[in-house]
Parts: sequence; C-alpha cells; structure tokens
Amino acid sequence: MLESIPRRKGPWVDLEYSGNVSTVLGKTASLRCRVLDRGNKTVSWIRHRDLHLLTVDQYTYTSDQRFQALYEPSTGDWVLIVGSVQLRDRGVYECQIGTTPPTSHFVTLEIMEPRTEILGGEDLHINMGSTINLTCLVLYHAKSPHTLLWLHKGKEVHYDSARGGVTVLTEAGEVTRSALLIQKATITDAGNYTCAPAGAEPATTRVHVLHELYIFIDIGEHPAAMQGGAGVGGRPQTIGLVLVAAIWASCVGLPNHLVLYLTMVMSTVLMLLSFTIHDLWETLMQATPLHT
Repeated sequence: MLESIPRRKGPWVDLEYSGNVSTVLGKTASLRCRVLDRGNKTVSWIRHRDLHLLTVDQYTYTSDQRFQALYEPSTGDWVLIVGSVQLRDRGVYECQIGTTPPTSHFVTLEIMEPRTEILGGEDLHINMGSTINLTCLVLYHAKSPHTLLWLHKGKEVHYDSARGGVTVLTEAGEVTRSALLIQKATITDAGNYTCAPAGAEPATTRVHVLHELYIFIDIGEHPAAMQGGAGVGGRPQTIGLVLVAAIWASCVGLPNHLVLYLTMVMSTVLMLLSFTIHDLWETLMQATPLHT
C-alpha cells in the first residue's frame, strides 16, 4: 500500500519554476517566484546588495521605474520585472513571504555583456593569391546592430572598391554574423582587420599574406591559423624542395643520419630565408593601404 505524501502547511515556493535568470544587457528580465498555498500572506522582492525593498505584492517601493511587480493568478507566480537591465542590476534578489519567521527564496540575475569576436584568433596566415576569409560574430546583443563595418588599417572596406574581389555578407539575428571575403590576396591586403558593430566593442585580427617561399615546419601545433592555397593539407609548396633534396641525398648513397642532417639544415635555411623575405616585403608594402 502506497504511503500518502504529507501535505505542506502554509505558503511554500515551487523551486522548479523559481530558478535563476540570465539575460542580455539592455533587455528585460523576469524573475519568478512561484508561491503556493499563500493564503493572505504578502510576497515581497528585496534587492540583496543594498537590502532595498523593491515591491510588496503588486506595489512598487522604488523610484526606479524599471522595476515592476506582476502577479499571475493562474500559476501563483510573483514576477519581478526589470526593464532595460544594466550591469549594476546583476546579483541576488530575495523573494520573501510574510510568514513568521519570513520564508525566503533567492534568485540570482546574471547579465551577459555584448561581445564581438573574429573566428580564427588574433593572427591569420594565408598564402599570396589565396582568399582571405574572415568571419565576425556579435554575441549577447539586445538588438541586432543596425550597422557593422569592416576596417582595414583603420579605413572602411567597400565591396565595390576599385580593387575588386571584395565581398561582405552580413546576417542579422540573435547572433549577428558577418563574413569578409577578399580574393587573390596580395601583400597590400596584409595588416589589421577590424569588425566594428554599432553598440558593441570592435574585434581585430592581423592578417599575414605570405610570400610563396614562406614555410611552416609541421612539428607540433602551428603558431597561428593558416588559410588555403598552400598545396596538399595546407602546407606551402616550398617544402617540396626539402623533400627533393632528401630523396636526392638518399639516392646517391649517403648514410641515413646524413640524409636527416641535410634535410634539417635545408629546412632551417629555407625557413630563415623565407621569414626574412616575408618580413622585409611586408614592411615595405605595409604602408600601402587597401584601395577602397
């Protein structure tokens, strides 16, 4: 025989429908406290950081008009409405039932700040002649930004510029996404690119356009992201010179340890040479802006 569940005496809070709340800066937050078997007891909302009494039942006791009390008879929910939330509104709020002693339930309000990020990190390496593909995300924004600009070296990038081959695709929504595509990259396309949405902090990444002699030694993790146009698996074609040298050394009968040594030496020399050429070329061309 099943045992009967003892009935609660007096008002109590249904925790399943009275949880913590997360919202975006500038939006409206609704903090819920579902009180059952309330009888004639009052329900109050208190801000914990300064113990300020905000509401009692449906009456408001603050001059801040962003706060409002709402009662939903069908569910027993006492709702504290906070309009246009600000960072100072984050924290703990107490739903207090006027029993003796008082019955309290605590609700935490978390506020997410708008954030802008460019996928791929702070540095992006691509080969000359490849397509620069930058994607910007605007997160946790109360409203989709009405404008979003791409800047190259501080100047706006235009898809209809004389350079040609520039495409900007922007999709607004809860998460705003914008893609900047620049075809047939040259050294003059290198430099800082900034995604600047209205009403949110900008994000910047630095693009390095690599001369074809520039190589990566594929040991461990790459020091930075790298985009296409570099042969199989994204490796620059220049590494083929090292492989040819290794095969030649092996064919002429050199011992394995000498083949390995010569391969490492040639790799190092080519890497240093390519770094020097690339850095010198980029320094010379960096002052030349993207034609817009």
